[in-house]
Amino acid sequence: MRKLYFTIALNFLSVCLWAQCPPDGDITLSTQAEVNAFGTSYAGCSNLTIAGDLTIEGADITDLTPLLIIDAVDGDLRVYSCDALSSLAGLNGLVSIGEKLDINSNASLTALTGLAALNVVGGINIASNAALTDLSALAGVTSLSGGLTIDTSDALASLNGLHNITSVGDYVLILNLSALASLSELNINNIGGDLRINDMDILTDLSGIGTFTSIGGALDLSTNPLLESLDGLEAVTSIGGDVLLNFNSSLQNITALSALESVGGSIHIFLNPALTSLSPLSLIESVPGYLMVLSASALSDLNGLHNITTVGDYVLIQANPGLVDLTGLTNLLSVANGITISENENLTSLTGLAAITTVGGGLSLSDNSSLTDISALSGISSLGSLVIKGNPLLADLTGLDHLTSIQFDLDIQLNDLLEDLSALSGLTSSMAGVTLASNPLLANIEGLKNITGFSDYVYINDNPSLNHCAIPAVCLFLSGSAVPGSINLNAGDCATTDDVLAECGSLPVTLISFAGKKEESKTKLVWATSTEVNSDFFEVQHSLNPGKNWIPIGTVATKGSPLSKAAYDFVHDHPAGGINYYRLKMVDKDGSFAFSKIVAVTFAKTTGSWLAYPNPVKDRLTIDTRSDHDIVRFEVISSSGIKVYDSPGSAVADQSIRHIDLRGKPAGTYLLRATRNHGERTTRHIIKE
Repeated sequence: MRKLYFTIALNFLSVCLWAQCPPDGDITLSTQAEVNAFGTSYAGCSNLTIAGDLTIEGADITDLTPLLIIDAVDGDLRVYSCDALSSLAGLNGLVSIGEKLDINSNASLTALTGLAALNVVGGINIASNAALTDLSALAGVTSLSGGLTIDTSDALASLNGLHNITSVGDYVLILNLSALASLSELNINNIGGDLRINDMDILTDLSGIGTFTSIGGALDLSTNPLLESLDGLEAVTSIGGDVLLNFNSSLQNITALSALESVGGSIHIFLNPALTSLSPLSLIESVPGYLMVLSASALSDLNGLHNITTVGDYVLIQANPGLVDLTGLTNLLSVANGITISENENLTSLTGLAAITTVGGGLSLSDNSSLTDISALSGISSLGSLVIKGNPLLADLTGLDHLTSIQFDLDIQLNDLLEDLSALSGLTSSMAGVTLASNPLLANIEGLKNITGFSDYVYINDNPSLNHCAIPAVCLFLSGSAVPGSINLNAGDCATTDDVLAECGSLPVTLISFAGKKEESKTKLVWATSTEVNSDFFEVQHSLNPGKNWIPIGTVATKGSPLSKAAYDFVHDHPAGGINYYRLKMVDKDGSFAFSKIVAVTFAKTTGSWLAYPNPVKDRLTIDTRSDHDIVRFEVISSSGIKVYDSPGSAVADQSIRHIDLRGKPAGTYLLRATRNHGERTTRHIIKE
């Protein structure tokens, strides 16, 4: 669609009298002369329709009466930056605008006189018209398929003229109207998009806004300094987007939201210092976005959030001095992207979080100056990261006892009374890194000894009571990483990185790596150590369920290399179909031991996936049919054809692990035969030592 610019000179008027009627495309009139020429050029046209946008934009435009011939605009009607224009008289014939009516930045415009015939319009944007006081000419408009914006018109004290608009297909934005004290002239029954009422200096409530029961998009009520209540929203039961209540310094209650049942986005409550209760939100059961309560200084509890069970993003509870616990979150079960509890100066416990079991991101507890009890976190088993920082009265981490994995970072700093990390002894997997800093009473970190490794960094600094930090994961990092760790200003053997390295050299076994891979039908396990002192042997263990039923399948003696790397391997001849789990039990000469991380190797499930071990066998042969449940009989036959064992069918059917006693049987090769319930037989050769 081409845009026609009309710069009409008198000597071309005779030509223009025969111009196309109506014009084809967008029209822009930038001067009063162009406005006048347009009226002259198309004076013979009746019911003229602009088949595109009509833009009127010019500092010297004062009179629109030459445009009386226009009946409709198919696109937008824009009146921009016409600073000398005081009236829209001249648009009196206009009855229809296909898209948006956009009246913007016209410094002298006091009223919309001239639009009284308008009854069909897609959307309305009235913005930055400093002298505008009267919208009454829009009384003929009853619905909008698009949005409604009234913005930054300081003299506008009434919305009279919008009172017949009952349905808005998209957003309603009432913004920065410093003289508007009431929304009573509105009568909206449907809002398809956002409702945003922001920067309204003297608005005290929302009474009269309408009777709508839902808001299709977000509800944003922000920076309204005299807003005391949300009266006017009593009928709202659902909000399709976020609920944003921010910077409303006089907001005392949100009772009008008592019927609200569902929210499609986040709940963000920030800097409402007079707000005393969230109880009107008690019908909400899930929050798909984030849940944020910040700087609500008069709020004494979170009651009203007690029916929320899931949060689809993060939870942030920050700088609320009236909170002593989190009892309002009693039914919260899962949070997708982390929880931050910070700067709540009177918060003593996390009571209220006892039901939570799933936190998809990190957990951060920081700068809560009265916090002493985090026992409510006992349901959490895994985290993306854990930050415990600046909680001066927190003496222990009881509540994190069931935590088994942290994917990324462990950060524990500036906790004046924290003495040990024993509650973290359940951590067994590797993670990106650890920071332990400025914890004056922290005396040991044995609670981290089961962590299998740190991949990116180790920072242990300024813990003056910490004498020992040569746990396996720290030693492994210091001995194998190209990036040096930072260990300084601690005590004893943990004073510096060099001190820790020296102590690591005296540890029995430092495991560098452990991995498994398929080699045809077998599993090959390989591992390496950096130091071995007083170590005895590795016991290789196998399981089809890593939470239980670990079975020894072999032993490997250590090489006793105190200062150099040593490599090992072990082949599992008969892995099961499905996922096979392996770990090492690293045993010292004094009988003490530690476990490695768990590795998994997967084989396709086939018939004949039962296991028999050890092989060769001295005394007792173990049969494992956990991945092969169809076997009804086992037989052991000597090389001379003598059957030395035959299991009863009931014993095979009822047990997945069984033992065959071969003590006293002659050394040699035996045939182990399994029979399935449909008659199929499979055999293995067993060597008896």
